[in-house]
Amino acid sequence: MDHSYERATQFGPAMTVLAPVTIVALALIRTDSAEDLIRSGVGVVVTAGLHLIVMRTVRDRGGVVQERLWRDWGGSPTVQRLRWSGHPARAVERLHRRVHSMTGVALPTADEEVDDPAGADDVYEDAIARMREMTRDHSRFPRVYSELVQYGTARNLYGMRPTGLSVAAAVLAFVAVLAALTVLQALAVNWWSLGIAGTGALTLGAVWLLRITPAYVRPAADRYADALLGAANEPTATT
Repeated sequence: MDHSYERATQFGPAMTVLAPVTIVALALIRTDSAEDLIRSGVGVVVTAGLHLIVMRTVRDRGGVVQERLWRDWGGSPTVQRLRWSGHPARAVERLHRRVHSMTGVALPTADEEVDDPAGADDVYEDAIARMREMTRDHSRFPRVYSELVQYGTARNLYGMRPTGLSVAAAVLAFVAVLAALTVLQALAVNWWSLGIAGTGALTLGAVWLLRITPAYVRPAADRYADALLGAANEPTATT
């Protein structure tokens, strides 16, 4: 996969995971003096470095969660569209004909799929893998690439959900400790800064918990499946 895809699908989720850290770092910045400004600049740089570190785990976590999602869904959306079961026979026949024309893979008949569902899925996966390789040219298949990026980002966000929740909770706890120390006059932290940092962490935690779910990933997966299989209709698909 090219670097533009990696940047699009990994950097965004990494930034989202560490957004509470970034918010608390910026909210607590004090620039009353040159020394404070330097300290604040160092803090922001360190936070940015954490984003790069987290990026290294995003892709792996996305791959793991993808396998679980496909298992829960009964297969990848692309494989499901190629199956005879659950779809009008004439529509599946037309789709199989186009995919075969593009990839050269002889897809199973309805009876063959009934006799050996797992074997049929293996053939479908082979055809899909070939289609992915044949549609890597972004200029020829822009929709496939666009939907792939959207799906990869959604999947990776869901893969990083436990980490995102943990980071938001840790930052919220940190802000609570600072607030307690301020009340006890052990520290003197601006209440506006604490409010911004705490609200940011709480909001992002709620987003991870309530929004980043399998239901968030599925529409993007469906759109990518439609775009990939739709590439078989392109005039240049077999060239």
